[in-house]
Amino acid sequence: MKIKSIVIMAVLLAAAVSVNAQAAYLIVNSEVRLPKDSVESAILISTLNDFLIAAQQSNEDNQRVLPSEKIETYILLDEFKDITKTQKDNNFFKPYLTNVMKMNDEQYLIQLSYMGVRENTSYLRASFEIMATKVDGTFLYSSPLLRNTKDWESATIGNCIFHYPKQLNREQAESYSKYVAVFDGKLKSPVKTTEYYCCGNFHELQKLLGIDYKLDYTGYLKNSLTIVFDDKALILAGYDNATFENFDPHDLFHSRVNMVIPADKRNNVMVCGCAYIHGGSWGISWEEIQKIFKAKLAGDKTTDWLKLYLENYNLGTKEKDMTVSQVINALICRKVEKEQGFSAVMELLASGKAGAKDKEHFFGILEKVTGINEKNFNKEVWKLINEKQDETIDG
Repeated sequence: MKIKSIVIMAVLLAAAVSVNAQAAYLIVNSEVRLPKDSVESAILISTLNDFLIAAQQSNEDNQRVLPSEKIETYILLDEFKDITKTQKDNNFFKPYLTNVMKMNDEQYLIQLSYMGVRENTSYLRASFEIMATKVDGTFLYSSPLLRNTKDWESATIGNCIFHYPKQLNREQAESYSKYVAVFDGKLKSPVKTTEYYCCGNFHELQKLLGIDYKLDYTGYLKNSLTIVFDDKALILAGYDNATFENFDPHDLFHSRVNMVIPADKRNNVMVCGCAYIHGGSWGISWEEIQKIFKAKLAGDKTTDWLKLYLENYNLGTKEKDMTVSQVINALICRKVEKEQGFSAVMELLASGKAGAKDKEHFFGILEKVTGINEKNFNKEVWKLINEKQDETIDG
């Protein structure tokens, strides 16, 4: 009995030291009903504290994540990044433990909120739910996504696994899977499996994942969240698409490129142009886009393509843009793919930002791949416009 008491005291002391060493990062509301077992309670608080501190680092370095639910938890952990910061204070918002619910002998549902106080006024930044699972005398943490969707249906089509509440438009899902295969093949994507959760809207999506509230997302009814880990992509889509009635190939191309090319290297305007070829835009086919482009601008032989390109001139509408730069980029990507293959197109897609301060870098890559530079830009664009092109490029 004496030895057992010493062990318990040692565990409690270690837990207290761990929390205090981190400047009591996690604040526990006095009204929260913690586990009755004081040892278990101390371990829960200590490990939760460690989990939240590690949440500000890379996901892979967080040793408190439940191994069997890594990707489902990593996509939630992305929502914790920089959650404590304001423009003037890196540690303004603090994590408050607001609820601990025992779900069974092995699991607790944890609720916590990030709040800050200034001049007696409290500000809510975000509220989350996470699962705490007892493993070998300690606790590991995960998103409640799998628990919240345990009664959903699933269908595997190609390399895609669709999770849905009741019904699935299989024809659309099969089309989506085929596009994924084509795009990933072109991009040489390492992603082998895509898990897709069909959600009615973004609010529903957040609840499933474990986001009760986040200031960044106020007012958003439609949105999606995506993560890639190892060879798997996880997509939660909240676009009024609980039955997968529709998808946009243009947006799908963007999302697959985003999985392969880092944001700091990605030329989104070039990517958008390339997406015109393979997925049209706003439901308008690439062939129709070319007709609109030529009818509005290509009739004037004095058109300064470089000026319109650098200005990102919009020949569409405010709601459904169609810019000159995107159409010209599509013409460029199409020619490069036909003559050099998609690996050369990848150099263009990864040519960085296309803003004025990045112009020199971009045109250097453009000239290397295509021979087009600022001096011969107008001449080469006219060639692209007048060049006869086949309707499709083989996937």
